[in-house]
Amino acid sequence: MSYQTFKEHIAKGASFFKSIPKDVEIKVVSNYDADGISACAILLRMLERDGRKYVVEILPQLKEGCIQQYVDENYQCYIFSDLGSGQISLLNKYLPERKIIVLD
Repeated sequence: MSYQTFKEHIAKGASFFKSIPKDVEIKVVSNYDADGISACAILLRMLERDGRKYVVEILPQLKEGCIQQYVDENYQCYIFSDLGSGQISLLNKYLPERKIIVLD
């Protein structure tokens, strides 16, 4: 991927995030390892600075059963940190109407 393409993807992602109303509570799901917890901490700081409401869940792995449980939750936005890229099809299958951000 070229630097220009990377910048375009970042701009698109930022625009997508900014489209989420600030009163929407975001569920942050991150991996239970050093880089996952570190990435989660950075994300939470960003959300706090932006005045966002959030809840956090730390998992050893994102499995289909976990994703199925999210169907019954009331969160309209999920941010997956240090996991989720291998489960994109499952996220789309079970959470088609939710806003999903995967940072993996």
